[in-house]
Amino acid sequence: MSKDIDTGRVKWDKYSLFINDERKFLVGGEFHYWRAPDQESWEDILKAYKAAGLNCVRIYFHWGFHQPDEDVFVFGGNRDVRNLLKICEELGLYVLIASGPYICAETNAGGYPFWLLNQRDVNVRHLKSTLIQDYDQKYMNYCVRWLQTFVHEIRDFQLTEREDGCIIGYQIENEYPEKIVVVGGLQEYMEQLKKTVIRAGISVPIFHNDIWENNSWNGLVDLYGFDKYVIHANKKPKKLPLEKWKLKNFVRKTKKIESTVRKFDPPASKSPLFIPELQGGWYNHWCVKYGYDALYDFYGEQYQKLIMETMASQGVTIMSLYMFYGGTNYGIISNPEVYTSYDYSAALREFRYRSNRLRYIRLFTLFCKSFEKEFSHTDPVDNFTIKADVRLIVYAERVSEDGTKFHFLRNFNTNTIEKFTLTLSDGIKIP
Repeated sequence: MSKDIDTGRVKWDKYSLFINDERKFLVGGEFHYWRAPDQESWEDILKAYKAAGLNCVRIYFHWGFHQPDEDVFVFGGNRDVRNLLKICEELGLYVLIASGPYICAETNAGGYPFWLLNQRDVNVRHLKSTLIQDYDQKYMNYCVRWLQTFVHEIRDFQLTEREDGCIIGYQIENEYPEKIVVVGGLQEYMEQLKKTVIRAGISVPIFHNDIWENNSWNGLVDLYGFDKYVIHANKKPKKLPLEKWKLKNFVRKTKKIESTVRKFDPPASKSPLFIPELQGGWYNHWCVKYGYDALYDFYGEQYQKLIMETMASQGVTIMSLYMFYGGTNYGIISNPEVYTSYDYSAALREFRYRSNRLRYIRLFTLFCKSFEKEFSHTDPVDNFTIKADVRLIVYAERVSEDGTKFHFLRNFNTNTIEKFTLTLSDGIKIP
């Protein structure tokens, strides 16, 4: 059993993370405690994550929510992040931390404090009014202060620091492209963020969520991660209900993930395939003629199970649904493009209803748990050993370290044929 990287209780090789020397297939969901700003509700919400079989949660920590004024930090009451992490530990949920400085998340100012935006001599995110990036030490000083203060609150919850810790990864920045045509992100900025959190006490693996499979900051971080959003509804449909999403678009956007990332330099080519944000729905805009229920129906109850299985067929062993529970935009927490509800058409609806989507997710997570050791160490098989008598049924096959084979089937045939026959390698036909 090879463990290429060792940071104490959290290790990894090309295939998966090892936690306490055991391979883990991590399936998580996003949670925004600041969209459920009553800490009495956090445990009940997170219990639904466990009910769905999730073993991990990624959490955006909101700078502006915790530093409402330049000289004021608040980590008590409904901003008590230590209490939140204690709940995660008690429920057995591993945690991926994402504390910005920028978090997007359709929240006002992307999570930045308003008092910071009001300072005319500070280029937030090193971005000048000309949209050119130029390293700004004043902005960086504020970032360093926020991160040092925040890490001081949460560092004791790292699995690398104590046996029952829950934090297994720490994200710096958010969807910050290293290169987009000519303009790119600042290397010095990302290097300083990494140095800052390490000096403050972060000892778990550091990662970034690339905006897509774009090779951003690969080599600077410990684990290369990328986000994946595949299907979007038409915001200006000619008629309702919304037309069904196109199968060919789903296939086109998901079929080359593994081969693309494995062509990158290390660590991407030598670490687990990792999706910090995997589409768990989508947010709605002002003036759209349909609501979240229509958006839920557009994706369908099995969409999240389908997309997770598809990612698993590409060798992904760390994935987290964005969102699993969206919550509510209280006060002025939302940015101008979204309204009060942040339901996200997620598996756990805004009013905490456990939808059938959650039950389908559980089917996938129970399978992952049952075959975790084998499922978290697989290679692709080019020549399938089973065949179907209908096109577009068998779409992937993987083989584990011990020879166990996993066959991935989905009914994407365009003739809506519901019955088909499988022929196994020994000639046996099913049914």
